[in-house]
Amino acid sequence: MNEQQITEALSLFNSNAHKIMSHHGAPGDAPNRNPPHGVWLSALSHVQKPKVFLEIGSRYGLTAFYVIQGMSIDEDSLFISVDLDYHRPREAPPSLGFSQNKKYFRDIRLKEYWGKTSNDSYPAVKKYCQDSCIQVDFLLIDGCHTYEGVKSDFLNYTNLLSKTGIVVLDDISSQAGVRKFYTEHIKNNFKTIESSSSDMCVVYDIG
Repeated sequence: MNEQQITEALSLFNSNAHKIMSHHGAPGDAPNRNPPHGVWLSALSHVQKPKVFLEIGSRYGLTAFYVIQGMSIDEDSLFISVDLDYHRPREAPPSLGFSQNKKYFRDIRLKEYWGKTSNDSYPAVKKYCQDSCIQVDFLLIDGCHTYEGVKSDFLNYTNLLSKTGIVVLDDISSQAGVRKFYTEHIKNNFKTIESSSSDMCVVYDIG
C-alpha cells in the first residue's frame, strides 16, 4: 500500500464515513464504539483489499469487524488474531467474518503460547505463516501498550509483512508507552500517515 492509496483512504474516511460499512453488513450493524477509530480502519481496508489480516490485541473482535468490511474475501482470505485471552466475539454483530464468513476465516488457537508478555505468541504465528507460505498484508498492533511491549510487537511482527503490507499502530496519543515508541522510533524513521481523530497511524513502505 503506497502513500497515494493511504491518502485515498483518508479522503474516504473524511468524506464518506456513513457509506463504507455496507460491504459485509449494514452501517447499523457496526459496533457503537469509537466510530472514528473503526471507520478509519474500514477505509484503509476498503482501499487496500488485504488477503491476510493479523491483529495483535483482538479482545472481542470489535476492531476486526471494521477491517473485515473491506477485505477481499475468498478461499485464500485469512484473519489471525492474537491476544492474552481468547474471547468469543459475542458483542460483535452477526455480519462479522467469524459468523457468515466463517468458512473463509480460520481460527488459529495459540493459547499454549499465550502468557504475560506480548511476544510469547510470535514464534507460533511465525511458524504458521512460514508453514502456510503466507505473508501479512494488514497488521494491526493494539496489544501490550507498554513501551517495551509495542516495540517488541513491531520489531517481531513486521518480519511477516508482504511487500505492500502496512502496519496500523493504535493509541499513539492516548497511551504513554505507545506514544513514546512512536515518537522515538517510528515518526522520523518510517513513512507514516496519522489520523488524529482515530488515535492511529499507518506505517507503510516498510520494505
